[in-house]
Amino acid sequence: MDDDDFHDEIAQLEARSEALTESIERCRKISLAAKLTNLEPEDKPGKKRFGLFG
Repeated sequence: MDDDDFHDEIAQLEARSEALTESIERCRKISLAAKLTNLEPEDKPGKKRFGLFG
């Protein structure tokens, strides 16, 4: 492998890493939303703060 091949491979790995990081962030948001929807009725102000319920 020459230097160009290594640079290309590194660029591909960095792009994949960035895509996975974005995916992880989306999963965290979905997980938070799921947890908030399971709050007890007395915790509804927390839901409203996150815009999940009117």
